[in-house]
Amino acid sequence: MRSPSPIPADLVTRCQPLLGTLVEITVLADVADAIEPAFAAVRHVHRRMSFHEADSDLARLRAAWAGAEVAVDPETVIVLRLAIALHERSGGLFDVTIGRELVRGGFLPRLGIHDLRAYPGRSRDIEIVDDRRVRCRRPALIDLARIAKGYAVDRAVETLVACGVGEGLVNAGGDLRGFGPRPWPVALRQADGRI
Repeated sequence: MRSPSPIPADLVTRCQPLLGTLVEITVLADVADAIEPAFAAVRHVHRRMSFHEADSDLARLRAAWAGAEVAVDPETVIVLRLAIALHERSGGLFDVTIGRELVRGGFLPRLGIHDLRAYPGRSRDIEIVDDRRVRCRRPALIDLARIAKGYAVDRAVETLVACGVGEGLVNAGGDLRGFGPRPWPVALRQADGRI
């Protein structure tokens, strides 16, 4: 099995466990101080949009009564708006209320959820009240993992650029984005495990 190319000496890579995966940020060594603010942006998304975190916006939505308005972070509203638009454009194929099925299949923890039938809500039941409030007409198990990782990568890149970084790579378990003039080699794993 071939390993990915080693990191060139002029680059620094840091890695942290976030968003249910390992998040890697690579930049030029002389701007490595920008890595921590970029990780802070990813941590913010993780804290607000994690299915697992007890104080996340998703946990508060899960605990709310049907129709109750729940205060959420403005970034959660941004991601939910995008998720609802993708749900509509995909004819319902993209649905962030897949949490019920993921819990049933053992891919997400139960977290005190005893009866999955108590969460019949679908994406069409999510209502954005304003830039800081959301309600679910029917209780729903929302899982933003498939969209929040990409959003977090974008936020990390925006933070790096705001810190004056001209090129870099952010990888959140395969949701990745490179920027700047450097070509970024990436390794793709084949179905048989080869790279």
